[in-house]
Amino acid sequence: MGPDGDGAIRRARKSRLQEKRTGKPVPIGSVDRRRARRQPIVEDGDVVIAYGIAGIWRSGPGLESPTTLTMAEYRLSVRGRAHNGEQVFTMYDLAIADGDALAANLQVRLFYADGTALTLLKNYRPGARA
Repeated sequence: MGPDGDGAIRRARKSRLQEKRTGKPVPIGSVDRRRARRQPIVEDGDVVIAYGIAGIWRSGPGLESPTTLTMAEYRLSVRGRAHNGEQVFTMYDLAIADGDALAANLQVRLFYADGTALTLLKNYRPGARA
């Protein structure tokens, strides 16, 4: 058989092996729904620390063109509050400490967001397991 035929055989074998493990037929190109269920959902009132990059333009005598200096920044905000007095930190530790104190006071959850990755750091909601 040609290269396409061998690939088809391997895919069929792999699919049958997955069927034996799960007991259900596995559609080709299926999405792992277990991973999607594990993604936490930020609700109104939750505290979020979001990582970002801040660009600072610098120019002056002796520079031929403006240069950009990039620095990490951590934005602390409360989800669902308009004009919540969002704070910006340049150090991770300070952002986490203030976010932790705020979440404890409000009795909500504390999240860290880096791009599309969202991580639950602490849960201060009443009745939550420690």
